[in-house]
Amino acid sequence: MESSEPAAQAPAGRVDRRKQRTRDAVVAAAMRLFRRHGFDGVTMEQIAEAADIAKGTLYSYFPVKEAIVAAYLDKESLVRNAERLVRLRALGGTRARLAASLGELIEAVRAQPDIFEKYFTYRTRQMISLRRERNQVSGLRLLEDEIIRLGQDAGELRRDLPFELLEALFEFCFIILAQRYYEQREAFDLSRAVGQCVELFMNGAGKERAR
Repeated sequence: MESSEPAAQAPAGRVDRRKQRTRDAVVAAAMRLFRRHGFDGVTMEQIAEAADIAKGTLYSYFPVKEAIVAAYLDKESLVRNAERLVRLRALGGTRARLAASLGELIEAVRAQPDIFEKYFTYRTRQMISLRRERNQVSGLRLLEDEIIRLGQDAGELRRDLPFELLEALFEFCFIILAQRYYEQREAFDLSRAVGQCVELFMNGAGKERAR
């Protein structure tokens, strides 16, 4: 005879840890396959098999392969973020922080151009989507948030604009810099391009007033 008592459920923390282990296993398996066969040479079915999960389970975590790449790069950036934030806080002013962070991000793109190309494809779609992920935790999000908060605390950045707008402007600058790098490669002038984006972020597109 079946018991009338409800079945015991796993604590929420345990469920979350199990989901995170599954996500980590998928990302690790997928990145191994991407490095071995190339991004376009790997299917979602192969990733599910390598991670030892059902294809339906894989799609419940990652709807497309690009989302797996984004999760990998987000985690990589989180690993380096503590040291990066310490260095940024020691810099004098928002301009210096923007220039240092954007320059470092583009150097990361240069190190893994093929992987980052898929990342930008996914992130650009998210930026123009009406269902942008707001609960996503990534090193990029923490980095830009810290730069903006420090700039506002120092009176260098406006507080009357939505915080999300300033975040989007930072991400736009990063994407545009990466786009210019992919277009120019050897001819890409990192210092000049970063300087232009810093000016755009700090001053907008308004005509400079005479002093």
